[in-house]
Order: sequence, then structure tokens, then C-alpha cells
Amino acid sequence: MAFFNSGSRALVEILTRMQSTERPLPVDHTFFEFGSIRYHVEASASDSENVYLSISTPSLSHEASPSPSGLPEITLQETRKTYHKFAEIIELPRDGYVLTLKLNFTGLTRPKDRTKAINQVSRLQSVVLSSQLKHMLGRLGPSSTMRLVYNQRDPFFVSKTVKILR
Repeated sequence: MAFFNSGSRALVEILTRMQSTERPLPVDHTFFEFGSIRYHVEASASDSENVYLSISTPSLSHEASPSPSGLPEITLQETRKTYHKFAEIIELPRDGYVLTLKLNFTGLTRPKDRTKAINQVSRLQSVVLSSQLKHMLGRLGPSSTMRLVYNQRDPFFVSKTVKILR
């Protein structure tokens, strides 16, 4: 199981390298982390201010109520809230991905702010997975069980029981 609070080192490296170049270069990277999380980073030399970041994560449960993009609405709201200063959600994500963000760091003038934003973006996977988990646990009934699948070989179950105080 991936740690929810860890960031993507590869994503930090790619975004930092892109921000530190004097001349904009086209970028088109696809990479995997933790076996089932896929990222795609794309930028063009002609549109140097914007970087498009797409992520594909496994759905934690088939019982979650997804939006048309494949993610629960609460996940999209949490993503907007977390990245509102420098990113916007692209309504139709890139094919094969559940979420695409349009990143624009030009409003962050201090290098320290850009570094902080890049580190924040590197934790996109944890924002997506933890908000899905919060949503599912909030919908769990008083005596129900939910199957969570992060890795097909290692599903686990979460149940909520009523505690009787005497």
C-alpha cells in the first residue's frame, strides 16, 4: 500500500527541471509509481506557461459514486481547494486518466513559492486517494462492510460497527 502522505519524487524532479530552464522545452513524460499509479506530464514550447499533469489511480471501491470523470465529486472539490492558486481541473481528462490538471506557476513569483507548489503537486496521488477514502467511509452504514481495493492482490475490508455503551 502506498503511503498517502508521500509525494512523487519523480514528479518533483520533472517539474523542478521544467521550471529551472531558461528556454522552454517540450516535455512529454509518462511514468508509473507504486505499480498502479500512472502520471503523464506534458508541456509545449509554444505554450510555456502551462503544464498539463494527468493521473490515473485505481478506484478504491466500485461502490464509490463517481462523477463523469471517474472520480467522486468530493475528490474534485478537494483537488480544486488544494491547488486553486496555480492549477485548474480540465473537465475532460486525458484518455486513460481520471484527472488532468492545467498547472500555471507564473503567478508564483518567488522561487520558494514555486518549490512549495511543486511539492504540493507531488502529493496529488494522496489528495485523490485520501478524499476517495473519506467519501467512502462517510457513506458507510452503521453495520455495513466495504471492500477496498488498492492492489488487486491485496483487497481489504472496512466495517463500521455500533458500539454499545453500558
